[in-house]
Amino acid sequence: MMSKLFLTCKHATELIERKQESELSLKSGLQLKLHLLMCKACTAYYAQSLLINKALKKYLKKQEGQKDTIVRNEKLKERIISKIQ
Repeated sequence: MMSKLFLTCKHATELIERKQESELSLKSGLQLKLHLLMCKACTAYYAQSLLINKALKKYLKKQEGQKDTIVRNEKLKERIISKIQ
Protein backbone atom coordinates (compact mmCIF):
# COMPACT_ATOMS: atom_id res chain seq x y z
CA MET A 1 0.00 0.00 0.00
CA MET A 2 2.75 2.46 0.95
CA SER A 3 4.65 1.79 -2.27
CA LYS A 4 1.60 2.91 -4.25
CA LEU A 5 1.53 6.14 -2.25
CA PHE A 6 5.16 7.15 -2.89
CA LEU A 7 6.44 8.12 -6.32
CA THR A 8 9.83 7.58 -7.85
CA CYS A 9 11.66 10.72 -8.94
CA LYS A 10 11.15 9.67 -12.56
CA HIS A 11 7.38 9.46 -12.12
CA ALA A 12 7.35 12.72 -10.14
CA THR A 13 9.10 14.60 -12.95
CA GLU A 14 6.62 13.18 -15.46
CA LEU A 15 3.77 14.47 -13.29
CA ILE A 16 5.48 17.86 -12.94
CA GLU A 17 5.56 18.22 -16.72
CA ARG A 18 2.00 16.95 -17.14
CA LYS A 19 0.76 19.34 -14.44
CA GLN A 20 1.93 22.32 -16.49
CA GLU A 21 -0.20 21.25 -19.45
CA SER A 22 -3.31 19.94 -17.69
CA GLU A 23 -4.81 19.30 -14.29
CA LEU A 24 -3.70 16.19 -12.43
CA SER A 25 -6.10 13.75 -10.84
CA LEU A 26 -6.62 14.14 -7.10
CA LYS A 27 -4.53 11.03 -6.41
CA SER A 28 -1.65 12.08 -8.67
CA GLY A 29 -1.69 15.61 -7.30
CA LEU A 30 -1.49 14.38 -3.72
CA GLN A 31 1.26 11.90 -4.57
CA LEU A 32 3.25 14.66 -6.24
CA LYS A 33 2.80 17.05 -3.30
CA LEU A 34 3.92 14.35 -0.88
CA HIS A 35 6.96 13.56 -3.01
CA LEU A 36 7.91 17.23 -3.31
CA LEU A 37 7.76 17.60 0.48
CA MET A 38 10.39 14.90 0.81
CA CYS A 39 12.58 15.36 -2.26
CA LYS A 40 14.69 18.49 -2.67
CA ALA A 41 15.94 17.43 -6.11
CA CYS A 42 12.42 17.18 -7.53
CA THR A 43 11.43 20.43 -5.83
CA ALA A 44 14.35 22.13 -7.60
CA TYR A 45 13.36 20.44 -10.88
CA TYR A 46 9.80 21.72 -10.43
CA ALA A 47 11.00 25.30 -9.90
CA GLN A 48 13.29 25.11 -12.94
CA SER A 49 10.55 23.61 -15.09
CA LEU A 50 8.15 26.42 -14.15
CA LEU A 51 10.81 29.01 -14.99
CA ILE A 52 11.59 27.42 -18.36
CA ASN A 53 7.92 27.16 -19.31
CA LYS A 54 7.30 30.77 -18.31
CA ALA A 55 10.26 31.97 -20.37
CA LEU A 56 9.24 29.86 -23.36
CA LYS A 57 5.66 31.15 -23.28
CA LYS A 58 6.95 34.72 -23.06
CA TYR A 59 9.28 34.13 -26.00
CA LEU A 60 6.59 32.51 -28.13
CA LYS A 61 4.14 35.31 -27.38
CA LYS A 62 6.77 37.84 -28.46
CA GLN A 63 7.41 35.92 -31.68
CA GLU A 64 3.72 35.44 -32.43
CA GLY A 65 3.35 38.44 -34.71
CA GLN A 66 6.33 37.78 -36.92
CA LYS A 67 5.36 36.18 -40.22
CA ASP A 68 8.80 34.79 -41.04
CA THR A 69 8.81 32.99 -37.70
CA ILE A 70 5.58 31.27 -38.64
CA VAL A 71 7.08 30.14 -41.94
CA ARG A 72 10.20 28.83 -40.17
CA ASN A 73 8.05 27.04 -37.61
CA GLU A 74 6.02 25.38 -40.37
CA LYS A 75 9.20 24.22 -42.10
CA LEU A 76 10.55 22.93 -38.79
CA LYS A 77 7.26 21.15 -38.12
CA GLU A 78 7.40 19.49 -41.54
CA ARG A 79 11.00 18.36 -40.95
CA ILE A 80 10.12 16.92 -37.54
CA ILE A 81 7.11 15.05 -38.94
CA SER A 82 9.16 13.64 -41.82
CA LYS A 83 11.81 12.39 -39.37
CA ILE A 84 9.16 10.76 -37.16
CA GLN A 85 7.54 8.92 -40.05
